[in-house]
Amino acid sequence: MKYDVFISYSRKDIAIVDRIEEEMKKYGITYFIDRSEIRLGEDFAKRIGESIYNCEIMLLVWSKDSNQSQFVSNEIGLAIEFQKTIIPFKIGVFQPDFGLAYRLTSTNRIDAVPFNEQHIIDLVSKIAKQLYKTSILKSSKEENLHSGNQISQNYNNNDPVEVLIVMGDRYIKEGNYEKGVTCYKEAADRGDAKAQYFLGKYYQNGVVLPKDLTKAIRYLTLSANQGFTEAEFSLGYKYHKGIGVAKNLQNAILYYKRAADKGFMNAQVNLGFIYETGGEGIEDLSQAVTYYAKAAAQGSALAQSNLGSCYELGKGVGIDYGKAAEYYQKAAAQGDARAMCNLGVFYFYGQGVPKDVKKGIECYQKSAEKGDTVAQTNLGINYEKGDGVCQDYTKAVEYYQKAADQGDGRGMYFLGRCYESGRGVIPDLTLALKYYEMSSQKGYENAKIRLKQLRNQ
Repeated sequence: MKYDVFISYSRKDIAIVDRIEEEMKKYGITYFIDRSEIRLGEDFAKRIGESIYNCEIMLLVWSKDSNQSQFVSNEIGLAIEFQKTIIPFKIGVFQPDFGLAYRLTSTNRIDAVPFNEQHIIDLVSKIAKQLYKTSILKSSKEENLHSGNQISQNYNNNDPVEVLIVMGDRYIKEGNYEKGVTCYKEAADRGDAKAQYFLGKYYQNGVVLPKDLTKAIRYLTLSANQGFTEAEFSLGYKYHKGIGVAKNLQNAILYYKRAADKGFMNAQVNLGFIYETGGEGIEDLSQAVTYYAKAAAQGSALAQSNLGSCYELGKGVGIDYGKAAEYYQKAAAQGDARAMCNLGVFYFYGQGVPKDVKKGIECYQKSAEKGDTVAQTNLGINYEKGDGVCQDYTKAVEYYQKAADQGDGRGMYFLGRCYESGRGVIPDLTLALKYYEMSSQKGYENAKIRLKQLRNQ
């Protein structure tokens, strides 16, 4: 079993250990303590070793008695071996064991001398902050239990913000949304950007809280204006797509740019897309290439694919088929369907890579299997013409149909041609006109021309 904390102590300090346990239970911190976790007849040494290995923090209740304990010394040695965070809680005045003191020189200890109740509160607060900062609090409900008891205490509104977030997270994962949201709201009201972000997401998604896009935007804005990166991206997306606010590409750029300039990959991709396609007053192809390149360097397949397209078409850079092929290959290797299709075109025609029709067809097939409509239509054409594959009108219709069913205007046009000519299907002029009409409505020019010709006959 995993634990947040392993408690190393002397049985003579049990009264103080009891109080530490009570305080940790308030925050849902899971812990191992031998007196309640080791069963009669169990291999003591093995269980101690496993529990130290599976904890995140070693808490040493360092007293005159534990200072002299070989068991404690062994436990500290294992914690160091397993590279665990060690927090010594020193109670009382005594001469530390030289070997133990040497081992603990690099730790951040708490001196509770003279001892009072506040020291325990400060200790557990420090542990909660450490767990929060290292993002190690466990997510499952079972790991939020100790000796079968669920967290039941209410938060204290005087708790540090970090502790409120830890508790809020625990309550949410337990399914106690009311208490979790109360903790987050308290932290958000104190100006915590992370809490504001999560409240914004909760109101947006409508799971933890009733869906309310107005409140979602409010909390995301509060968080984003404090520089919380995820909130900046989320708010940029809202303005980009017009979710909960009027669509405003300038505002989208503002928030995306804040996140993108801090290295947030998805913001870089979306910013590149806006600069590529944003229209008059916003389009900036040079900036599009800049942000695509940043995201591509971080491994974004979509950015690599889009950057390949920029090099292929000369958008913001000079036309360079070799560079285009390089980026398509990187994206295709990550499973990007459109990059696979574009790479197929390059292999089929020997553009940027040595001509290899077989590889081109393979790329089309992989892309088509992932649902790319351009690849599906391209394969349909190949099968209809027998270009690179054995001619097969039935397969051609099959691929055209797949593309048409996804709303692809080009696929609809070629499917209409098959129904008009009877290639791979029984001739049906009514169906041919239907697909030509649908393709025409998608803006496909060849369909418009063919419709006009048929209507004028």
